[in-house]
Amino acid sequence: MVTNKIPLLVLLTLLILLPLACSLGGNGSTPPADSGNGTPPTIYELGGTGPGGGLIFFDKGQYDNKMWYESATAIYTIEEHPSKTTGTFIWRYLEIAPKSTENTSCEWGSSVIYWEDLVEYPQNRETAIGGGIKNTSETVYYHDRMHELPIYSGNCIYYSHPEQFSLVNDGTVAARYCSQLGYNDLTDWFLPSEDTLQLIYMRLKVQGLNGQFYYSEFENAGYWGSTESGSFKSNVLYFTNSYNPEEGHQENHYVRAVRAF
Repeated sequence: MVTNKIPLLVLLTLLILLPLACSLGGNGSTPPADSGNGTPPTIYELGGTGPGGGLIFFDKGQYDNKMWYESATAIYTIEEHPSKTTGTFIWRYLEIAPKSTENTSCEWGSSVIYWEDLVEYPQNRETAIGGGIKNTSETVYYHDRMHELPIYSGNCIYYSHPEQFSLVNDGTVAARYCSQLGYNDLTDWFLPSEDTLQLIYMRLKVQGLNGQFYYSEFENAGYWGSTESGSFKSNVLYFTNSYNPEEGHQENHYVRAVRAF
């Protein structure tokens, strides 16, 4: 009778521990649930449709706050960044908004930037994949309060009265356009960073994604990235030949939003 109790005890132990073991991710942490009831997260596929209604073009393989970057090798590859993170924001996938949401003529922002007049210098020069989250937030925050800077009168908002700040600007800001997109009732869209824009170009137009190319999704023109390269310039990626120059903030280019989830 005693020997029959041992297998039963082992079975009960396995029934308790097995679900716990299965719930752990490869890094020892449980990925975020889709809802508050603890259900497992939905697994999405590259080339599929994301919760924002966009095309999924990047999958890290796990949920965390790590940024990724384009490695400097002969073959185009991307790797996890050893130190860059998106703070407390946990994500795994990136999706790009449909072409119908594209802004066809938008400036990066003000051509006159007085960063030195701010208490904290805007951190909008992240190049890594996922860095557009921070870049967008910082750029919009600065333009929202440009009228508060001592050099200006404080009465005019940049977006509606750009001529009060610079005679060559029209008041459009690429990062703000993305942050206010609201496509599919979601408000967390952002302007992609330099490496993210390069990834979009490579995967959707050059290499293809799961054997499919998305030529018609993009114009043969320049697209703004959120990475600022200097006080008066930011990076543009031309979808004709991957030319990636620095151009003045007052230039007009295409804008396409992405989001992380």
